[in-house]
Amino acid sequence: MKKTLVLAVTFVVSAFLCLSGCSLGSGDRQGELESIYEDTLAQLDDTFSDSGSKFTMVEEYIKSWAKTNDIKVTDMTETYMILRNAATEGAGDVKLVTLQCSVDTSDMITSNHLLATGLTALLGPETHGATKLLITDAGNNDFAGVRAVTADKLKTGSLINLRDSKKTDLKTTGAYAADTTIFKGISHVKPTHSNAYEISVNVGGYKDIFDYSSKYPNPIEIIGDFLATGKSSGYLFQLASFASKESAGGTPESASAVLVIDDNSVEKMAKKFDKSYESIKKRCDKLGIDFVYTFTETSMPKEVIDDTSAGRLISLLYTLDPGIYYQDEESGDIISAQEFSKIQTNERNFILKVKGRSLNEGSLADMQQALETTTGLSDVKFTVNREYTTWTSKEATSDYFIEAIKLPESSVLSTLRTSDLNFLAAKRPSLSCVSYGFNQAEDKDAIKILTAYMAHVAGVDEDK
Repeated sequence: MKKTLVLAVTFVVSAFLCLSGCSLGSGDRQGELESIYEDTLAQLDDTFSDSGSKFTMVEEYIKSWAKTNDIKVTDMTETYMILRNAATEGAGDVKLVTLQCSVDTSDMITSNHLLATGLTALLGPETHGATKLLITDAGNNDFAGVRAVTADKLKTGSLINLRDSKKTDLKTTGAYAADTTIFKGISHVKPTHSNAYEISVNVGGYKDIFDYSSKYPNPIEIIGDFLATGKSSGYLFQLASFASKESAGGTPESASAVLVIDDNSVEKMAKKFDKSYESIKKRCDKLGIDFVYTFTETSMPKEVIDDTSAGRLISLLYTLDPGIYYQDEESGDIISAQEFSKIQTNERNFILKVKGRSLNEGSLADMQQALETTTGLSDVKFTVNREYTTWTSKEATSDYFIEAIKLPESSVLSTLRTSDLNFLAAKRPSLSCVSYGFNQAEDKDAIKILTAYMAHVAGVDEDK
C-alpha cells in the first residue's frame, strides 16, 4: 500500500460537509454527487492501488471518510463494517435501504470503484429515509465478511448488492436448490494385499462450486475418477477410506483415500496416477491456481471396506457424473447443475452429499428425480435434506431496478452462482435483495439509479 496516512486523508471538506446526511435543498444533487464520487475514487486509488492492502486498513480509511461526512459507523469488526446515514427531515418512517459490497484486497482497483459508488450513493438524494452501507471482506474468496454478519444486522426494507460486471447486469433471485444425502451401510474386512497408499488432492481455498465460467476441479471427482479407471483396468486394490474437507458452500477444499494394493498393481497404479496428475496440472495451470496432488505410501490400515461396498461406491461416483445437467442450446445458459460437496466413510456407512441448483423448479425436480433413480439402481439410499431458494427479492424492488436499468426482456434474472447474497439470505430468509452489476465506466449511472431508488422509497419522484 502507498505510504498515505489513512486517518489523515483529506477530502474537499467544504463540499463534503454540505453533502452529509442532511438534505441539500434545491440544487444539482446528481452533479454534486458525481463530483464527490470522482474525489472519493481518486483518493481510494491513490491510497489502495495494489494487492498489499488489508481489510482493516480499508476500514480505517472509510472510518475517516464517514467522520468527515457526518456518517455514523454503527459496527466495525475485522471482516465487516456498517455505515448509517440518518433520514432527512420528515422521512423518519421510510423503510431502511441497505447497500452492500465486498472488498477483495487482492484486487483493490475493482474494489475501489464499488466502494466509491457505495459511499457516494449512501449520501443519498435530497429526501431519503435512513440508509446503510454494509462493507464486507471478501477474504480469500471465502466470503469471510458476509459469513460473519449476524442476522440482527440485516433488518432492512431492501438490500442492494453491488458487484463488478463487464456490462450492466441485474439478478433478482438466486437459484432453486436442493441439498441431498446419499448413503449406504458398509462392512469391513481385513486387508488381503500388502501395499498401503494414500491418494490426496488439495485445491486450496474457496472455489464456487457452481461457477462454470472457470470450472475448478473437484477433489472428490478427481479421486473418484482415478479409482474408477483403476477398477476398469483390472487393477487389484481395496478401499480403506475416502473423505473430503468441505468449504463454505464451494468446491471441497481437499479429499483423500487410503488404498491397499496388490503387489502386481502398484506400479500400474503409480503410472495411472502420473497421467492423472498431468491432466489436473494442465487444468490448474490454465486456471492459475495452486494444487497439491500426491500418491504416497502410508501405514497399513487394520481394516478395509468390503469389495461389494467399495465397488458400489466407486461405481456410484462414476455413474452420477456431476456437473451441468441441462443447458439451453440456443442461449447457452446453464439451467441446472449438481455437484459433489462432501464424501465420508466411517465404521458403518459411506455418505455422499450432493448440491443441486436450477433456474426453474421444473428442471430441479427433473434433476432430483434422475438422481434418485440412479441411486436406486445402485442400491443406495437417497434423502433430500432441504429444498429452498438461495435468495430472492420483493416484486416492487425487482420491478423498480428492471425498469431503471432498462434490461432487455430476454435477460436472465436468476443465477446458479454463489454470491454474498446466498450467505446473507441464509441468515435472514425474509431478506429482500437484488444484485446490481456494473463496471467502473457505469459508476455514475449506478449512483443515479441507487439514489433515485432511495427517493422512490421515500415517496419522492425523481428522474431515473
